[in-house]
Amino acid sequence: MNDYKQKIPLVLILLLGAVLLFANLGLYDLWGDEVFSFPKGNSFAEALAHSKVVQVSVHPPLHLLMQYVWIHTFAGLDLALNRFIYAIFGLLNVFLAYLIGKELYNHRTGLIAAFLTATSPYLVMYSRMVRYYPLTAFLVLLVVWLFLRYRRTQRWSDWAWFTLAGVALIYEDYLGIVVLAVLYLFTFLRFKDHRTLIPKLLLSALVIFVLFLPWLPVLTQQLGHGTDPYPELAKQTQQENPRLAQKQVGLRGMIFDTIMKVGYLFYTFSLGETTYPWRWIVSLPVMGAFLALLWGGAFRRRVTGNDSTTLLIFTLSGSLVLLLILSQIHGQFSSRAFQLPSKLMFLLPLFLVLVARGGDNLKSRLPQITLGAVLILGNGYGLTNYFSGRQFMNAKYLTPWRQMQAVIESQSEPQDLILTDEEALLKQLYNSDSPLNSFGLVGAIEESHNRFVRVGPYDLYLVIRYRGDEQITIEGLAVRDSLKQLYPLLDVAYYVPTDPEAAPFWKRFLGKEPNPYLVEVYRFRVELAPGDTIISNYGE
Repeated sequence: MNDYKQKIPLVLILLLGAVLLFANLGLYDLWGDEVFSFPKGNSFAEALAHSKVVQVSVHPPLHLLMQYVWIHTFAGLDLALNRFIYAIFGLLNVFLAYLIGKELYNHRTGLIAAFLTATSPYLVMYSRMVRYYPLTAFLVLLVVWLFLRYRRTQRWSDWAWFTLAGVALIYEDYLGIVVLAVLYLFTFLRFKDHRTLIPKLLLSALVIFVLFLPWLPVLTQQLGHGTDPYPELAKQTQQENPRLAQKQVGLRGMIFDTIMKVGYLFYTFSLGETTYPWRWIVSLPVMGAFLALLWGGAFRRRVTGNDSTTLLIFTLSGSLVLLLILSQIHGQFSSRAFQLPSKLMFLLPLFLVLVARGGDNLKSRLPQITLGAVLILGNGYGLTNYFSGRQFMNAKYLTPWRQMQAVIESQSEPQDLILTDEEALLKQLYNSDSPLNSFGLVGAIEESHNRFVRVGPYDLYLVIRYRGDEQITIEGLAVRDSLKQLYPLLDVAYYVPTDPEAAPFWKRFLGKEPNPYLVEVYRFRVELAPGDTIISNYGE
């Protein structure tokens, strides 16, 4: 009976997590990185070959295989179904947070960790996208939990499951190697406590390495790729956007860059990306509560003499340090501060386990109620903003590509053309079997002339998004300026206005005034070939 009663809170937490993860998965349109996640090719062999050479993809094949099977077996082109499998992993992560908290500490800590994981605005948001993040988190948490189990039981069955999970992890995300390395390092540093485990763990490492050998040549090839979509515009990007594009150099710059990354990581882990940090009435109490509980979770380890918290802190801090070093020394793993949290999302549930331990260590009722209420209200505030489209630190997730397509289709003719390098819009056109024609930015002026020769007069739509990849935006603006000299501009449509409250932040961040709108759609009338005289009053 007691065991049954213990399971009820966990079931309720999982139900809450399911509602948050599965409700209205098509709420927001696809964004660029989601499109990059889709397999390219008509077969898995073609998709795999593409993933080995594409410059923006530095990933092993397991995620690609999972997604290929899911799409061709269940999801097809349906947006919600494509996101559904990632939400499943998000829900599994809630359960694994409980298991790790229980394995390290007790049932109560596991429940608190599961609740915080289920209601984390950041985890909910990124587990509802077609991205590998929740799958990586699932495999990392699975590896950690199986490591803890094997450490306790020393059974060969647990050893085998840990080894298989380790193989799956490094075949899904190269960064997972860091977590494995930290777990092994902790074991070696506590040699006296683990001398019976080390031989089997070394055997496990050997098995993982041998099974990864077939993919090792691909890894070395991927690490040699460049990542600039428009290398010829890199210098101009640095000149026009110094704060965004230029990487800090020297020891001072590296320290500043690291502080920014760690600070933003803590902010997103605490509040998510749907609560403005300058909303002090929300952000200060929530981040203060997280800091207090982190301190409480870490401090109690000296009293109990148990190494569970030492292991947890070592895994978190060791992984973070190694990943920050990787982001500094190799371009393929480098990230701006606002990109880092998604790549390290697999550490967030472990972070929340430590927070949960701090909550479980509280003995007085008043701080339990106060800190618990602050976290619940903070998570609720961030989740409300997410589902209502407010306070997004990155408004690209709000871009209404489907609405944009519908507007263009309502006023276009079969011969009209869209010029864009926006992957999400191109994917939306493909998925919906749109009659609209599209072409990229490179060679766009020549194509506009050639198309006129082929089909006669037509309307041309140029879609520009002001984005983190400034080189693509610069290319689009150059095309726009050239088109203005050649053809009459009929109208301009604007989408996703910049939040006036966020504008001062972006001005400081970018070093210049942010654009009033995230997306602009220019409509030109191509009636004469380039070089001919253009009727200036066309359309008046």
